[in-house]
Amino acid sequence: KANPAKTTATIGERFEYTITVPATATNAPLYDVRILDALPPNLRFVSARVVTGGAWQLSSSVTSTLLTIEDTVTGIDILANGQAKIAIMVELLNSPPDQGGVFFKNSASYTYNRANGVNGTQLAGGGNTTASMTVTEPDLTAAKTASFVSPVGKPAADPATVGDILEYR
Repeated sequence: KANPAKTTATIGERFEYTITVPATATNAPLYDVRILDALPPNLRFVSARVVTGGAWQLSSSVTSTLLTIEDTVTGIDILANGQAKIAIMVELLNSPPDQGGVFFKNSASYTYNRANGVNGTQLAGGGNTTASMTVTEPDLTAAKTASFVSPVGKPAADPATVGDILEYR
């Protein structure tokens, strides 16, 4: 599992992690691969897409903070000496513990079957945890100015009186 090419994420931002299965190609095929992504509580799953390795119809389910990605129709089958790359889009939530400077990580693992379609042959694949990312908060500033539209030329420092027309920016 790899972070995007950045070390920070801003609250409300969407970004992608990339999961490579297996991390190092093996000389045996992997059948019915299921990716298990342990999302930290500050991330919300948005979508998943195949980057390379196949043309599967990905489906996802989220239980608490465990995201499962699989192809429920044909299974994610990876040929011997092959790899699949799946991009997971998430959104950094605005929750009380997520303040600027807080670090978070994300982990993923996978399971696979040794025999196609035979769940009794399921094994645990590898897993990985990303490097830490730092939460940043949006940096917003606001300024307001007022000026008199009527009477024309009245200094902004003068108090407004009944009948004055003000413009706020």
